[in-house]
Amino acid sequence: MGLFSWFPRKRQREQKIRSDSLSQLPHAQHASSPFTETSPTSSADLEVVEGRLMLSTAAYALPKDEREISRLDLQHLIVRDALQSNYCAPIENPQAILDVGTGTGRWAQEMAQAFPQAWVAGCDLVEVEMSKDAAELIPTNYQFFRGDVLKGLPFDNQRFDFIHQRFLILGIPTALWPQDIAELMRLTKPGGWVEIVESELQVRNPGPTGQKYIDLVVAASKQRGIDASSVPQLGRMLQDAGFISIQAKSVPIPIGKWGGHLGTMMSTNLMVGALAVKPLVVSQGLVTAEEYDQNLPTVRQEWEEYHSMHSFYVAYGQRP
Repeated sequence: MGLFSWFPRKRQREQKIRSDSLSQLPHAQHASSPFTETSPTSSADLEVVEGRLMLSTAAYALPKDEREISRLDLQHLIVRDALQSNYCAPIENPQAILDVGTGTGRWAQEMAQAFPQAWVAGCDLVEVEMSKDAAELIPTNYQFFRGDVLKGLPFDNQRFDFIHQRFLILGIPTALWPQDIAELMRLTKPGGWVEIVESELQVRNPGPTGQKYIDLVVAASKQRGIDASSVPQLGRMLQDAGFISIQAKSVPIPIGKWGGHLGTMMSTNLMVGALAVKPLVVSQGLVTAEEYDQNLPTVRQEWEEYHSMHSFYVAYGQRP
């Protein structure tokens, strides 16, 4: 069984995206989870573009389908292995944790297991539906909420000790990042921590064909107001928002078999990710679908030949 294929089986994911209302979830009666209801995402908010299920009412540029669910789980394992942890901030005995853009909920559920005394909330535009057996494995101190960080999340001020946000660079226009971080500040308790993990679109030593694909994605993103080159400035953004004790670092990861097990996983992640951004690029007329697919095998070869590297950026800060 290949690296990529076992994730959906292990988690028993169904090929379906939930579109039911937030009010159908049980947390309205949860004494420790005050919230205000937000507008639910309906099936009308999803559309098929180049064979992928995409959100039509949000800036988020990646699919919301089974292939992307599996890639996000793989990406989670890559980051966890690279960091040797699920977080970098110096948190101690948190009582309330929020995962913004929770995706599959994998990170949040692992945190719920690691901190059984904490209430852990995962928030995203849509919720991934799992089989009954998989749902029974979800920790009881984890809950999903539907919400959009750019429209305000459904929680009271200063609700959380630790807020984690990861891989929303293709979902938040560059001009709105201050608004995003201000919302995270609103939700953080004094003395609490916010941690953001992102990745640039650029690859170190990508090879000539690989660079052409990067240029296509960069161009398509900029048409949506997204400039991923701002990722290394995450620490400064936290500082501008008023956070203190800020730490920021880059985490380089090899791409390809030359980089061992982690490099092989990263190669799979980026290749599947290239297919995930294909609808964005093709829909803007930058290249045809056939042209996009044609040279992807060459990109993988170049990663091996040029010993390509990809970096994640981690930045965290404390609310005064």
